[in-house]
Amino acid sequence: MENQQEGHKTCSCAAGQRLKTTDNQVQLSDPSVVAEAHMISLEDLIGFCDLTPEEVQVVAEHEHVSQAAAAVLGNFLLQSQSGCEQIRDMVMDEIRAAVRQHDVPHARQLVSTLRHFLHEHPNAAFRDAA
Repeated sequence: MENQQEGHKTCSCAAGQRLKTTDNQVQLSDPSVVAEAHMISLEDLIGFCDLTPEEVQVVAEHEHVSQAAAAVLGNFLLQSQSGCEQIRDMVMDEIRAAVRQHDVPHARQLVSTLRHFLHEHPNAAFRDAA
């Protein structure tokens, strides 16, 4: 429910607290509610998406973002039409980079990650061009 008061919008949130928005900023009418709020952990984010921690790490490395952002991005990509192929290509890019840097242990770990990803997401498998 939104009310317009003195140029401010107020909304009722599920917890019964009032939010006030002004110029794209949000303020709680009762700041003590922040102490009651629980933060979502990285493990929770990874648990919500259909990727392993290793696959999330690859997305994070490839896109130069945090693991939390990578989990959200990975989840979004998995739900898009060609997202599985995009994640597969990210893993392949990281394998190539590890090989170029002569980082054999990392390349092996990435190959293992790719094999697991392709097993869990068969629609990302390479297609024959013939």
